[in-house]
Amino acid sequence: MDDMERYGDYNEIDAPPGKSIGRLIVKIVVALICLSVASVLIIRIAMANHYPDFAENIYFDEVLTEHYKKTGGNIGAETQMLMRRYDDPDEGNIFCQNLIIIREINQLQIAVKFNKSVEENLAKKFGKSPDTLSGTAFTFRLVRNNPEGKTADTFSEKCVLGTLSVKIFDTGMQYGYYKLVFNGVDFDGEEYFSGKAATWIRLETFLDDGTGTFDGKNKFTQNLIYQNDGKNPEFVPYELSDEEVPA
Repeated sequence: MDDMERYGDYNEIDAPPGKSIGRLIVKIVVALICLSVASVLIIRIAMANHYPDFAENIYFDEVLTEHYKKTGGNIGAETQMLMRRYDDPDEGNIFCQNLIIIREINQLQIAVKFNKSVEENLAKKFGKSPDTLSGTAFTFRLVRNNPEGKTADTFSEKCVLGTLSVKIFDTGMQYGYYKLVFNGVDFDGEEYFSGKAATWIRLETFLDDGTGTFDGKNKFTQNLIYQNDGKNPEFVPYELSDEEVPA
């Protein structure tokens, strides 16, 4: 056997083992980084459209529970697809979803979500920012259009609708979630506007100063959550899921 057969081609130079292992490690690290980034993006996209069950499902307070018993479960709840789920197309401070109304008992329910990053905009507007994930930062009220005004935005205390009777809060990652229930909502304008029904209702968000009042200086933003002018998605029956049916 000659040297060529015994040792092969001396001109073939194998890469040192250390370099091969180093390249493999680099590839693995790059792959893990890409996987981590992709996972974070997927989670963020999922969370952006996620509402926990307590916020999204119908809430049975005493008023609705009594109505459920009287009607044998036929509560007449309705919902409407919200055309504008956020308050501002650029900032997107407050998001709303899953409007539920029960006209017969004058009740409105809505799910609210915000990102903790909203604290930056609060600081810009008010010069301070509470811990929004504490659950005590915000308070809310409903306001309808004024049919007596010259413009749709003419405000009057008569335009304030109902009373916030339930406010439940929880967090998930960097998000805060509210479940709001308003009772005494005069959808049809019987009390002040001679039967002129509300064509829109907005949810106004205020910094909660602990006084139980709504000072205009503390108003942060507003969301259009109800439209009844015949130009928007119609109201459709809200069907209770099995988990929502009260025991």
